[in-house]
Amino acid sequence: MKKYTGFIAILLLMILSGCSPMPYDDLSSSPGLEFIREEYEISAQDNGSEIEIKFAVIPDAKSYGYGTSSDYVVPFNTSALKFDSGYYITTIDKKSDVFKSESSPLAKRDAGKLSFIIFASREVAPEDNWIIVKSVDVELSLAEAPDFTTSNRKEDSVILKANSESIAGGMEYKVDYGTGKSVTFSSSNLPYTLKGIGTDALTLTVSHKYAGTSDYGTQTQSLTVSAYDERQGAIETEVGSDGSITASNLTSGYNNIGIFSVSSDGTLSSSPIYSQAYSSNSVTFNKTATFGEGFYAGKIRVALYNDSIDDADAILSAEIDYESPLEKTNENIGRQSYSVTIPVSDKISVSNVSVSGNSNIAASIDSDGNIQINTNYKTINAEAPQVGTLESKSEYNFILNISVSGYRQIPKSISFTTKSFDGEYIWERGSMQFAVVVDSLNVPSASDFEYYIFVSENDVLNTDKRTDLRLAPLVDESTGEASVNNTPYNEAPAAYIWNNKKWNSAIDGIGKIDKVKSIKNNDTGSNDSLSTNVVTIPKTLPIEAETKTTIDLYETSTGKCYLIFYNKIQGSGWIVDTGNEALNENPLPDSARFEIDPYHYALELQQ
Repeated sequence: MKKYTGFIAILLLMILSGCSPMPYDDLSSSPGLEFIREEYEISAQDNGSEIEIKFAVIPDAKSYGYGTSSDYVVPFNTSALKFDSGYYITTIDKKSDVFKSESSPLAKRDAGKLSFIIFASREVAPEDNWIIVKSVDVELSLAEAPDFTTSNRKEDSVILKANSESIAGGMEYKVDYGTGKSVTFSSSNLPYTLKGIGTDALTLTVSHKYAGTSDYGTQTQSLTVSAYDERQGAIETEVGSDGSITASNLTSGYNNIGIFSVSSDGTLSSSPIYSQAYSSNSVTFNKTATFGEGFYAGKIRVALYNDSIDDADAILSAEIDYESPLEKTNENIGRQSYSVTIPVSDKISVSNVSVSGNSNIAASIDSDGNIQINTNYKTINAEAPQVGTLESKSEYNFILNISVSGYRQIPKSISFTTKSFDGEYIWERGSMQFAVVVDSLNVPSASDFEYYIFVSENDVLNTDKRTDLRLAPLVDESTGEASVNNTPYNEAPAAYIWNNKKWNSAIDGIGKIDKVKSIKNNDTGSNDSLSTNVVTIPKTLPIEAETKTTIDLYETSTGKCYLIFYNKIQGSGWIVDTGNEALNENPLPDSARFEIDPYHYALELQQ
């Protein structure tokens, strides 16, 4: 994703330092990143369900990724990288694809150790243009119990399936059952058919360890296998990706076909969660018709019967672990916010929900039993409304963990991309007015900026109705435009001249641009924020004038969008002492619109 570096009333200049290729395993033909690998710091640790990685920031790097081999790079989601004192800290869910042996061969996994490789790129959206930064070994823990389910109970067997880290290569399992019986197998044998269990109900205890280690972990899982039902016939079932259930190989001579829920001890519900008249040898149950509206999960069995499931001649299928797809309603994707309602079937009870993979998003259960997902909000100051914590034009992925009473916790992935701040923004106070257009559609793909800012044709001082006066970035070096640093003022672009005439009340005529420093606003850590310092030298005074300009794009909890423009002369001396601290002052700052002092202007998006 291109990095947004905002709106500048005086000047915005990106300075990219020159870089030379590194004598290392480079996956691209483009220049590498200049740093000393031997001194580069990186660490990793296993926190149970996640791997936490901490690595130093590389100057000029626009993207980072990870993998377990040089041909399998997973880009880090920008929002998942937390910046702290020169380091990025992030976590990788152990249910991630990188742990799946079928997705990629593991670079090194021996006796409970896994080797991760960190990659970096100077490109915002790299494809193959990555360089290898450094690898790091992590001691994998078994802080969590195995996550197994059982299915297809037969007269003397049951199938074991794994749901989480157990699907990764290099795991070994031991199952204790019956009286002193046990069996061991590796993750490559999953799903595993456990035989010789008899027809009675029994409890399985699953232990696990990493291949090459000697002791099984202390975290174990107990599974209850229900007694074999003599009525179980040859009914075959298949669950489609849309949640439909197809039952086939059915026997004639029955009036009804239905679906019954199964409790943890194997008991069937007293009445079907869905039933219909039976008349064919193959029946497909639509998810909505079967379970009612909303998400459903649990163990179920298909049954053929006449009057009641308790009839001696009723026939049942094997148990099915069923999870319907999520049905999202009232989904609202904003610029810095996200919300959605997920209806839950009245046939089940969701005891708890949580979100992993993104701390800016939370989940809860409302009074009707439905799942609510919302962006966490932050308050800029005590009087200001809440604003979203996401970033515009960014892809977000997280896991919704749903705990179904009497069943288990189910992870469901959710993805979305936030909207842009494109549009016209206007600030007005009496006769004073300021109007700009935020545009992302016409930003070149080679640019490091997310948005271009133009003078609006509706600005009162734009008498020529020009639409080509680009205020920010005034110079976009990432696209090959010429720099105006140290250029005489009268040779600067027309947009700079127009902008200075409109706002400069502190100095009469700036001689030349001396220094420019434009950086991401580390106070917020957001790509929708910018902090920039510009040093200029007046024509007639042997002094430097330094101006600080910041931009914050906000979306409030009520859906309003603002471009917050801050502009002020920095330091002390003759300019500041004479009262010329700002290029212009806001006569009536409104803290409810984020105008904290006279140097803030809240330009509101025109809907």
